[in-house]
Order: sequence, then C-alpha cells, then structure tokens
Amino acid sequence: MEFKKRGYKLAIVTFSFFIMLSGLVNYKKALVTLGVFISSFMLWFHRNPNREADQSGSHLSPVDGKIQEVNEDDDTIRISIYLGLTDVHTVRSMSDTQITSIERGGSGNYPALLKNISEKNNSLNYSFNNGDEISVFTGFLARRLVNESNTGDYVVAGDEIGFISFGSRCVIHIDKCNLDEVYVSEGDYVKSGSSVIGVKKE
Repeated sequence: MEFKKRGYKLAIVTFSFFIMLSGLVNYKKALVTLGVFISSFMLWFHRNPNREADQSGSHLSPVDGKIQEVNEDDDTIRISIYLGLTDVHTVRSMSDTQITSIERGGSGNYPALLKNISEKNNSLNYSFNNGDEISVFTGFLARRLVNESNTGDYVVAGDEIGFISFGSRCVIHIDKCNLDEVYVSEGDYVKSGSSVIGVKKE
C-alpha cells in the first residue's frame, strides 16, 4: 500500500497541532489520542493501492465510487460517479490515449451528492485525443484537486493523472466511437483502474 505525499504532510501537521494544543490545556491524553486518530485518517484517506489494469481494449473507471447516472445521446456516453469519504480518491486514465488539455473551472463548493448543482463546483478537466473527457469536482468538504500530469502526456489505461482531497464527484464523457457496449449502470460500485466501464469490440 502506497500513500500520497500530501497525506504524510497533512498527518504530520495535524498531529503536531494536537501535540501543541495538549500542552496548553488539560485533557492531554484525550487530545493526543484524538490527534493520533485524525492524523491516521488523513494518511489513510490518501492511500493509493496498486491496481492491475490488464483489460486490453477496455475503458476502465477513472475513480472509485458509486455510479449515479448513465446517459447516452447520439454521440456521447455520460457517466457520473460519486466518491464517498471512504473511497480511494486517485484519478486514473480510462484508456490508452494522449492528454490534449488540462483546465480548471467552476467556483462553488456545494455538496457532491447534489448531482447537477455540484457540477458548478471547482473542477479539474482532462481532455484526450480520442475525444474522451474526465472532470473531477470538489464537494462541500473537498477543496483541493491535485493534477499529476501534463498536457501532451501519453497515458495507458490505469495510469495516475490526479488526486481529489476528500469526498467529491467525477463526470466522464466517452465518445461513442470508442465503445460498442457499456458494462455499468446506475447504482454500480466501480474501482479506478480495474472496473471495466465498457469495451470496443474488434
């Protein structure tokens, strides 16, 4: 099990704060215990488990979470995924492709459970040369979207491209030319880099 560097930093800062606080007030033991608990959660939240992406020709889920919506129009498949506080928040590439743009947008911090309103929140948006898009959004608690890639990078399915600090939402748009069959539906739970969203039949 690996952990993001940000997780170590937050854990150290959190524990140091409680240690200092315990020296100023009573209940030292309780504050130290609380500091250990919260700093351990900070580190655990930023865990980054290894995922085996061996589904050749498939589109894989970019995040862990529960699928809240699957919609199709003439050209695009749109899938919305809600990430709970206990989900792994690493963002991964869905397929073998190249990143053509990385942009930030939005300004809100609405609860991520609100499907339409939460998409007005701060966002990090990835576009790829196969026509696919991945957008991740902050929620009421999530206030930081970490980009770990660059425009022009070539990525394969399952490669890490970013990280979301705390619960949030991911919306993906897949060009219908890239998929012949969608394997997921509303209510399904998916894992980044391993759960197959759909396939392109040869």
